[in-house]
Amino acid sequence: MKRYYTAKINWLSEHEGGRKNPPPVGTRYCPLIKLGNGELWSSDFICSDYPSSDTITISMLVEGAPFHMIYEGETYELYEGERLVAVVYIESETESK
Repeated sequence: MKRYYTAKINWLSEHEGGRKNPPPVGTRYCPLIKLGNGELWSSDFICSDYPSSDTITISMLVEGAPFHMIYEGETYELYEGERLVAVVYIESETESK
C-alpha cells in the first residue's frame, strides 16, 4: 500500500548545482529520493508554488517501494540522475494526496 507524507522542500539553486528553476506549479515530478541506506527510489509529487509555498505531499512511485524507510523528522535528498536538485524534510505521514 502506498504511503504519503507531508514534507517541506528546499530546491537547490543553479549556483548550488541544482536546477535553474523549480518545475512549474502543478507539474507531476518524479525525482530519485535517496534513503538512509543509500538506496535510490523514484519519488512522486505535484510541484508547489515555490518559494511562496514549500509544502508538498510526497510518496514513492511504486507500491512495492520501501515506505518503511521514510521517517518523520528526517531529511532526504532528491536527484535528477546524479544531480542533487532538492532536499525534503518529512513532517508527517498523511492519509493520501
